[in-house]
Amino acid sequence: MGLAEKRAMEKAMKEWLPNREKELAEICGGPVPYEVDWTSFDGDAKGIEWLEHNGPQQVSMAFRGIGTDDLGRQALREGVKKVVLRNTGKPEEKQLGFEGGVLTLRCAFAQSPGGRFTDREIRTAIEAKL
Repeated sequence: MGLAEKRAMEKAMKEWLPNREKELAEICGGPVPYEVDWTSFDGDAKGIEWLEHNGPQQVSMAFRGIGTDDLGRQALREGVKKVVLRNTGKPEEKQLGFEGGVLTLRCAFAQSPGGRFTDREIRTAIEAKL
């Protein structure tokens, strides 16, 4: 991993990632950690730089849509254990999954909008299994 990626990764871990985790906890009333596969961003500094807006921001909006009432917040709190983010170089390789309480987004984060999932797509995937 090059210096640009390391700097972007450090900024993410120190600045916006903790704030995004706090946001999810506030929405659903319990902790939902992010697990980022940093090795999948090797050679893609732009992917790390765009990650917050093309990943966690979309997840937060999806959670807000689900957690509009006590029943939705409870379903999130009991059903979602963590969010995994993986990078891929090609939009056609993106995948969205929600199994065993783990929401997984595999996206071409640097290639928005085609490389990411919308909050509506994420919300639909979660709601189908809560």
